[in-house]
Amino acid sequence: MKKLSFIIALLLSLCFQPCAAQQYAQKIEINLQVSFDDNIDIGMPYPRMPAKGSVVTISGTRMDLDEYLSPSLFVISDYDSGNVVYSQYIDAGTTSIDMPQLPSGIYTISFKKEGCCYWGYLNI
Repeated sequence: MKKLSFIIALLLSLCFQPCAAQQYAQKIEINLQVSFDDNIDIGMPYPRMPAKGSVVTISGTRMDLDEYLSPSLFVISDYDSGNVVYSQYIDAGTTSIDMPQLPSGIYTISFKKEGCCYWGYLNI
């Protein structure tokens, strides 16, 4: 009886393992907001055009991003404390990066470029 229950438990664990792998590899889309971080008055000397946000896609630890997000400084910060967890410089023309494994929680991701910052929230 113990062998039978062990075999059933083993088979069930093998059946559910591919489902867990599929769930982890699920794509997550994050809509990024834009904020300006330079000290230029918006109305002087020329009015600014509205900036368009962006969308990044995360699959596992790989992040796919738009071409115009590079070059920039990529920063992951803890939402509650504001402490920087990870930062990386993204070279021009880069369309995907590898992120570190993060523990569950809420994080702020940002792409800091000249004069503006694209940012959003990542909930793991």
